[in-house]
Amino acid sequence: NPFSIETLLLIDPFLGINNTPVLSVPPVDIACRRQRFTHNAGAFDVDGDSLSYRMTTPKRSPTQNVIGYIDPIFVQPIGAAENGGAAQFGINPITGVLFWDAPNATGEYNIAFIVEEWRRGVRIGFVVRDMQIRVVDCNNNRPTMVTPPPICVEAGTLLTQVLSATDPDNNRITISAAGGPFNTFFANRATFVPFAPQPQLPPASGTFNWQTACEHVRTQPYQVVLRATDSPPPPQTSALVNVTTWQITVLGPRPTGLTATPGARSIVLNWNAYTCANATEIVIWRREGCSTWSPGACEGGVPGYTGYVPIARVPVSQTSFVDNDGGRGLRRGLSYSYRITANFAPPAGGTSFASNEACNNVAIDVPLITQVSVTNTDPANGQVALKWTRAFQINPVSFPPPYRYRIFRASGQNPAGNSFVQIGSITSAADTITFADAGLNTRDLSYAYRIALDYGPSSLFKDSSDVASTVRLTVAAFGNGLRLTWNYNVPWSNANQQHIVYRNVNGTFQRIGEATVGATGTPTFVDNGTFQNIRLIPGQTYCYYVQTVGSYFNPLVLSPLLNNSQQACGVPRDDTPPCPPTIALDAADCRTFDPSLPLQNNLTWRNAPASAQCDTDITAYRLYFSPTDPGELNLLTQTTSLAFLHQNLNSLAGCYQVTAVDFANNESELSNKVCQDNCIKYDLPNVLTPNGDGSNDFFRPFPDYRFVRSVQFDVFNRWGGKVFSTNKVEIDWDGKGGGGPLEAGTYFYSAQVDFITVRPKESKKVIQGWIQIIR
Repeated sequence: NPFSIETLLLIDPFLGINNTPVLSVPPVDIACRRQRFTHNAGAFDVDGDSLSYRMTTPKRSPTQNVIGYIDPIFVQPIGAAENGGAAQFGINPITGVLFWDAPNATGEYNIAFIVEEWRRGVRIGFVVRDMQIRVVDCNNNRPTMVTPPPICVEAGTLLTQVLSATDPDNNRITISAAGGPFNTFFANRATFVPFAPQPQLPPASGTFNWQTACEHVRTQPYQVVLRATDSPPPPQTSALVNVTTWQITVLGPRPTGLTATPGARSIVLNWNAYTCANATEIVIWRREGCSTWSPGACEGGVPGYTGYVPIARVPVSQTSFVDNDGGRGLRRGLSYSYRITANFAPPAGGTSFASNEACNNVAIDVPLITQVSVTNTDPANGQVALKWTRAFQINPVSFPPPYRYRIFRASGQNPAGNSFVQIGSITSAADTITFADAGLNTRDLSYAYRIALDYGPSSLFKDSSDVASTVRLTVAAFGNGLRLTWNYNVPWSNANQQHIVYRNVNGTFQRIGEATVGATGTPTFVDNGTFQNIRLIPGQTYCYYVQTVGSYFNPLVLSPLLNNSQQACGVPRDDTPPCPPTIALDAADCRTFDPSLPLQNNLTWRNAPASAQCDTDITAYRLYFSPTDPGELNLLTQTTSLAFLHQNLNSLAGCYQVTAVDFANNESELSNKVCQDNCIKYDLPNVLTPNGDGSNDFFRPFPDYRFVRSVQFDVFNRWGGKVFSTNKVEIDWDGKGGGGPLEAGTYFYSAQVDFITVRPKESKKVIQGWIQIIR
């Protein structure tokens, strides 16, 4: 039979080199009836591209599928899974393990699957594999391959692993291993050596050895396809196979020799030359404060939770770097922790384990501001508490005492240098100096401070501290609560700490929560009423302040550093609607319908169960109505009741939906739809006696007809000729046609009746019958 396979290779200069995946396992395999079957093609991409797998329909030509193809599990008689349940057939999209649980009919089956390769989220090629599976009856059970857990190794490590398999029937076993580590593309290839000549008596085993090297580093894990094949004794002829996949990730070796040496508002980093020539860059990571983090067994690079952020990338040949914070200068007194990693070239990519830590700080040869805390919030009489330390590491010979501190202030958190104004001075030999700055508009403004250091009897200027600002808090409505954000510009670190949030509760500020602040981003806290489980009331004012927690991570400076923001207030709004109610309608009973009674529809509804996603402060309900379905809904009424009687109707037909409305006028989604239809009726007699005696002189519908919009009524004689026609609902036919009375006899009618119904497409009915004219 003809078959077709296909390979696509995308050549794009912007993507770089591209090789198609290599499939290392032959496309022919044997399955046992009523036993789970697995197969892995052992796909490997030498470029390190990501591979995915999916089933496809086999083709008989490049443009034609195999005629009449169905998935094997649907071949009659349909079977079940090995352990019960519905049969399954497919392929794991990540590992490429093909599974069929379980074949039920012997024979030869052809199936096809696609191996796709991806780079930076773009599909750059695929391979279609067409394979044959022969299903046979078996008297033995498949062997069991013991799969080692996924493992990560550092390039340069000799990976040794004993692989083993057992067989429930005690048959001899042949173990094999295939996949990426065995590819001839590598100079250092893996080997697998059985412990005994194969097939082995169970338990069978062998040793996998792989001397990993820099060439093996890549982002994607290697897949080793492990295969155990049994050898049943005669008269059995069919060997059974068990296939599993073992994943190995190779990471680059950790850079070594990292040191951090303080300089003039900078730290000089040095490290040993990196050992992998195929690496492309060294990434330099920094955090504030020393760290005890140690990489996990499979933790490449530097994870974000550690608090480190990348600050530079340099060529892999470089062995030093000066960190001066991009020319701004490092903050004096603050400890900085560093790590470095190596990245490898795409498309294979990959990264290394992180280096050991190097941690140091810039000397404290100027005052260190440690507190800029708002102690009173007021537009005119606000106050800020300042605190700073002496220059602990100043050279007293070059810069002798006494020491005078001049305090400078400017508005804003990042003011220009020439905007600072001196507001005071203090001469002191104390380790810690304080100053209270009063008469400020702390309600509306932030303030930044700088301390200038003068030394010696002549008060010569040495240098100034780094700038430190007050904490500025903003409160804004967010959902059903209030969102607090705060900013600051300080020389110490407030990162990787829990800042404390206070709210005015009954006239006293109480601690209501904490916000974990990371190395980047704006600190945020959302007050949604979880404190004491009392929800915030829309329209009511709530006031807060935040206390930041920081440190220089320097043993010479006390920690923690606590600083309060100004007090800020906000008003929550409610923009969360209630959940939609459930509505019900009393259905009309056409068997007992009494047209003499007034027409009305009785509706009731109930609220949805309480939910965290919905508001429960319902104040009213809006009932919507449409006379047809489909049709445009219009507001019928707004009520606080859970019921409504729709009265004074000319028609029962119509559909209803209800919504719930809360205090803030948020409206829920529409409820379920309920519809009522009319009890339609239009019956006709079959006798007409137009003799003037006042009885049956006119042909009319029975008087209990109802909900009729229009009628087209036609009468025909026995030869099909039309003798009468009218569009009157009452008809009122007197037995005349063609200008005079019709002869006695049988006539036939057709009435097209348009009823008033809820569904216009179903409103027209055709009623046909006969009329006997008696004279």
